[in-house]
Amino acid sequence: MQPVFFRQAIRALAAFFVLSVSSCVSIRDPLAVAATDRDVVSRVTGQLVALPGAGEVTRPEATRIASVAVAASREQAARYEVAMPGWWHNMMVNAGMKERGLCWQWMEDIFPKLRALDTRSFQIVCGVRNPGTRREHHCVVAIPTGRPFEDGLVLDPWVKGGELDAFPVRGASRKWHYDPLWTAPLEQRIAGRHRSPPAQTTPPSTL
Repeated sequence: MQPVFFRQAIRALAAFFVLSVSSCVSIRDPLAVAATDRDVVSRVTGQLVALPGAGEVTRPEATRIASVAVAASREQAARYEVAMPGWWHNMMVNAGMKERGLCWQWMEDIFPKLRALDTRSFQIVCGVRNPGTRREHHCVVAIPTGRPFEDGLVLDPWVKGGELDAFPVRGASRKWHYDPLWTAPLEQRIAGRHRSPPAQTTPPSTL
């Protein structure tokens, strides 16, 4: 009975939340959103170029990665009908009120779009933080080719509900790990061999 009660409670809270905030909701000017996204693309491009082993020569591919990551994050937010904050959306997914939008699902949907760029200057892999715990968090990570995982940039669309956040692996507040148990199956899926990745991972920390 507890799961049923939990789902009913979440639905009731969600209905109350929507009714409470609906009068404050406004549709943002599309031009303002586009301008914001251009700023994000510029910022993420700069972060990629600044990574160890990258440099100005990688800027064209860095711009492509940033542009696709930002656009894909917005696209998935609309598709998931994201409710903020992220933990609230997670509760709605787990209660069956939303189909997708957990952090690993953002990664699962955005990873193929970045790998399709077939960049030479950067590798696109999966990363995980706090593996095997309730605070486990998954993101795509871009790494300058030939550099260790610790020199990569985490691309996190979940934390701001579709507005891409990015930060270096090295120096992050919590330790990130390379995640082969997600990377390999997603690569195989792209190649046409469909396999579902595991929900829990304990990967090594370097490539």
